[in-house]
Order: sequence, then structure tokens, then C-alpha cells
Amino acid sequence: MQEKSSKPFFFVAGIAREAIELSGLSGYFRPMTTRTPLTSLLAALRPVAVLCAACLLLGAVPLVALAEQAAWTSPDGRYGAAFPGAPTAVDAAPGGLQGTSYVYVRKSGVAARFILSAITEPSLAQLSGSDARRAALESAVRSFAATLGVDEKDLQLDWDVFPGFGPRCLYDFVHRSRSGKTLLRIVGFEIIDGDRLVDVNVTVRSDYDYAGDAQIRAFLGNFKVFVSEAEYKPLLDAVAATAARVPLAETACPADLARDMASIASGNGYLQVGLRCYASSSSVADVTRALDGAGNGGRAEVRPGTWHDAFANGKERTDVVGDKGILWFVWPLAELDWPGLPQGTRSVVVAQPVQ
Repeated sequence: MQEKSSKPFFFVAGIAREAIELSGLSGYFRPMTTRTPLTSLLAALRPVAVLCAACLLLGAVPLVALAEQAAWTSPDGRYGAAFPGAPTAVDAAPGGLQGTSYVYVRKSGVAARFILSAITEPSLAQLSGSDARRAALESAVRSFAATLGVDEKDLQLDWDVFPGFGPRCLYDFVHRSRSGKTLLRIVGFEIIDGDRLVDVNVTVRSDYDYAGDAQIRAFLGNFKVFVSEAEYKPLLDAVAATAARVPLAETACPADLARDMASIASGNGYLQVGLRCYASSSSVADVTRALDGAGNGGRAEVRPGTWHDAFANGKERTDVVGDKGILWFVWPLAELDWPGLPQGTRSVVVAQPVQ
């Protein structure tokens, strides 16, 4: 890591511990057909990433939401989490950084501490590429564990991709409480959201089978990032501009198509921020040529990709829009079981904006 980033990450790593001590929470822990059905089409589009063991332990596939309701939403409306109860906000601004930790302590049954921290560090926004983000996350997690006296060999790390936000570092380690009488386990993960380091974790007794705890699984498995319209509207506008140049006639996307394509995108580390479907009376070859002729739809920020063969005798291409993209699919209707399209439809076009 560069000198510029190492100091902030050290401070960030200490935030959760500082929040715990300031809140006086440690005392709660006691020692101890010939046509292709749409479902088949979706399954063959792109291979879904295999979840790592740690991801399976966390429970549900992490969600990134556009307009969902969560059990709890951060005051700025950015994050959603399934806290078992209303968390307490604790200012977390060591070293001049800005941020907040939201803390909930479960006192009934087996005690557990649930924490979501969001810390602003401007240098994070300058990181380019998954390798740099991964290195920053690993540095932060290792520093966090080190502040609690954890030996590196006892720190378990795993990785997956949080849709729309790149690498996610999952961690699990055991440390002694400040009194030295209790062994505690902290399991959680960190992601980078723009210029923020976001940490979600739970602390329990080290001998507790937390994987079977429904509240812990819900908290770790259902963290959400709410995406604002300003973030995805340019992608939808670019799709509309390109479609208008062809031109293409928009039609309703089947609900199962929208849902399942969103799931496929998520499994591959992307966030689907919209879906547009079109019907055309032209062949697949003619439609792809027309889309090529439309260029970037008059938008300089769009870099059209090249066509590749897709499932069901279709074609697929990816247009790059900054750090986001638009996936275009064109299929012959004769290969699909897609009812309700206008008479004379020969091809269907699906545009999937992702980030």
C-alpha cells in the first residue's frame, strides 16, 4: 500500500473497537421442447459464480437494492441491514476521518454484538481496478485484527464479489476480551463504496455455533446498498438513445426474465439497474447490423463492444460506459418460448444495464 493509504486504514481498523469501548458494551459477554423455455435460456447466458464457503455460511446471496425496504436503513438512505433491533449510532472519526458505527447488542439468549460501520476516506475513491481495492480491503482487515492482538496466522480471509461494488473481503477471527477472561469471535466482511470503507460484523463467544443463528445469518446475509436514480439513469438513457436510432419497438419484459437476469448478473458480480426489451420484425443479423450502425447513440461516454455468439442462436455484446456497462442480447423468436409479442416479430432484443 502507498504511504498515503496505510495510515487511514490503520485508524479505520480501530473504529469498531473504539465504538465498542465507548459504548461500554464488552460487559455483556460472559466468559464461556424445440423451443427454448426462458428459464433454460437464462441458465445458459453466463455461468453463475460459485459461492465460497464463507458466503454460504453467511446465508443469503448479498443483495444490492434499487427500491427495497429494509428492517433498518441508515440515516442517509444508503445502507440497509437486518439489525435484530434499533442500533445506536456511535461517532467514529479517529485521525480526522468521518464516519459512524451503528451498534446493536443482543442481551437475550446468547449475547451478540452487531455492527455496521461506514467510514469516509477520500483516497478510496481513487483506487482503480479490483486488485487495488482488494489490497486496500485486506490491509484494513489485517489492521483491524492486529489492533485486537490477533496473530496473522489466526486470521481467516475469504473473497467474493459484492454485486456492483467489486471485491468483498470476508473475515473470521478469535481474540481475547480486554479483561482477558473471554474468547470472542468476530465474523464479518468489508467492501468499498466510493470513498467509504463499509464494515459489517458480528461478535459472539468463540464457542458459539453462530452459523445456526437466524438473526446473525440475516444480518450478515442481507446487507443492502441502495442505488440512487442518479447512478443508473445515464445507463437507461443510453439504451433509449441507441434503441431510438435503430429504431426498436419497446415491449414489456417478462417478470421472470427480469428477476432471473438480475440474479445471473448478481452471481457474476454485477448489479442490474434496469432491463429493457424490444421486438423487431428483422432478423438477428439485420438487428445487430442496425445496432452497430447506431454507434454509441450519440453519447461520447459509451464505447460499443463487438458481437459474440450467444445461447439459442443469438448474439451478445457489451458496451462500456465508464465503470459500468450495457449488455445487449439479440435472439431469434423462433428459438424462444416468449408469448405475447406483436405479430410479425422475428427477433427480440434485451438491453441489460449493469454496474
